[in-house]
Order: sequence, then C-alpha cells, then structure tokens
Amino acid sequence: MANEKKIERDSARTAEVHGWLAKKFTTPGRRGAFDHVFIKGGRVVWIEFKDPDGEISALQHVEYDKLIEHGADAHFCYSYEQCKEILGIHT
Repeated sequence: MANEKKIERDSARTAEVHGWLAKKFTTPGRRGAFDHVFIKGGRVVWIEFKDPDGEISALQHVEYDKLIEHGADAHFCYSYEQCKEILGIHT
C-alpha cells in the first residue's frame, strides 16, 4: 500500500508541474471510486492507482466499466512512469 501512495503522490506532483489540475477524489460511504481526477486543456482523466502487485477489486471493475460506458478516459495505473505516459508527460 505504501508504494501505491508514493506512486499516487509523485504522479500528482509531476502532473501539476506540467500544467495538470490534479485532485484527490473521495466519495465517503461509496467504495470503488477512482483515486484521482486530472484535468488539462479540456481533457479529464480518471486514474485508480494500484501497487504493482495490487489487485483490482470487483467494485473498482464496476466503477471502471461505468466510467468507460459514459465516455470517460479512465485508467488503472501501476507505476509513476505509466501515469506520465497516460497524461502525455515526457521528461
């Protein structure tokens, strides 16, 4: 879990340096919601950060399917580098 938090924190900081609005997303009383939403230039990206060895829960699969069904840009992210790739950050 600690690695997941580090990936999430480092990704959000880097995204902000590159002009993204990075917001931690919480929904009290509702499990399965994605961790972060990133916004830049009209693009909205939902990311669920996972430890490289972490598993996606059934509720997270349901949430992902709902987001995709509604046309959202949603991703499961297992590394800092993967997040940069999703957001188009090249450093």
